[in-house]
Amino acid sequence: RGAAAAAVAAAEAAAQRRREAEALVSGAEAALCDELCLPAHAFARAKRTLILAAIPQGGTLGREAAVALLHPALDGARAAMVLAFCVKSGWIRQPAVAAALGTEANK
Repeated sequence: RGAAAAAVAAAEAAAQRRREAEALVSGAEAALCDELCLPAHAFARAKRTLILAAIPQGGTLGREAAVALLHPALDGARAAMVLAFCVKSGWIRQPAVAAALGTEANK
């Protein structure tokens, strides 16, 4: 009986963490989560991972690096879509875009 109670408590704690994560995502993020069949807490973790990895590189992160960072939690296609969302939102720049912006600023 003790093991069953522990399992129920663990399930309730996991459900609470999921509800808290769902409260942290915007409507657009929730729509992407639905499209990718990805729980909100997994999206929030992936977004945080990508943003923190991009910071030391001046906010720039390439597709290959993003896929490597998020593997095995996300497959390559999902990781690329999360990266694309972060780029579209302006949180991360991709190397080619960052280089183009740098050359335009130098003109």
